[in-house]
Amino acid sequence: TISPNFAYTTNCPVSPATLAPAAGCEVLVTFQPTSSGAIAGTLRLVSGGGGFSDTTAALQGTGTQVAEISLPSSVEFGAYTLGSPGIVRNVTFTNTGNADVVFSSITATTPYGLSNGCGTTLAPGASCTLTLTFAPTAPGTYNGTLAVASNALGGSGNVPLNGTAQAAPVALASLSTNLLDLGAVPVGTTSAEGTITISSTGTAPYVISKYSADSSCTTSASVCTSGEFLCSLGCNPGESYSPGSSCTITARFTPQSLGLRSTTFYLCDNTTASPRALTLKGEGTNPVVV
Repeated sequence: TISPNFAYTTNCPVSPATLAPAAGCEVLVTFQPTSSGAIAGTLRLVSGGGGFSDTTAALQGTGTQVAEISLPSSVEFGAYTLGSPGIVRNVTFTNTGNADVVFSSITATTPYGLSNGCGTTLAPGASCTLTLTFAPTAPGTYNGTLAVASNALGGSGNVPLNGTAQAAPVALASLSTNLLDLGAVPVGTTSAEGTITISSTGTAPYVISKYSADSSCTTSASVCTSGEFLCSLGCNPGESYSPGSSCTITARFTPQSLGLRSTTFYLCDNTTASPRALTLKGEGTNPVVV
């Protein structure tokens, strides 16, 4: 038998089994205190006879108070898009020991922001939280460190912080031309069809807000729907064109009199190049006499 706060394992035989003459066996004793301070106990070996008497061994140990917390293996932030709200991760510590945790230092490397909700002391059984924020200002891979120093068992070390940053998607567009020349056309006849192709070349969807009669993009225009120029606007306001896609504006010219003609309208969209001036031109010539 053994006193409280102590435990044992043994390979010694238990009655009715016996230990052979000249043979030996071991009793391994461990100390498992439930309180601090000096603790005494006994281990009593009860003999099964055979000339052996009962044996009692004195046990002595000192229980100490220990603070204990666990650090995470790492903190992952994933992919951050520049200009968006920062990615937030929380790290919570719980003191599973029986003494105060005393933090001497908690720091995080740039660009990881740290809000320390743990202070300097954490009582037994209590929890506290660190708030980490990831909001870098340039694209790249960011491998940082959360460094914790304390008196706690398992409570000091460097925790890897991992995140990447990428540029925000941007809408871009390219035009096959911004000046469509429909050529010289005999009065009263119609030109061959000309086209302007708009390609979405950015990383975000391209959207036309309107076609405008002026560069302020405040006035919507009924572009090329009557008169000498006739257009088919295959690029529709409000429609979203994914990166890599395209659309086409087609136009024809039917001059009613001799001379150069042109019309200009403005393409208002979600790119930094907006508004873009688009001009159609043609020349009315003498009718062909057959």
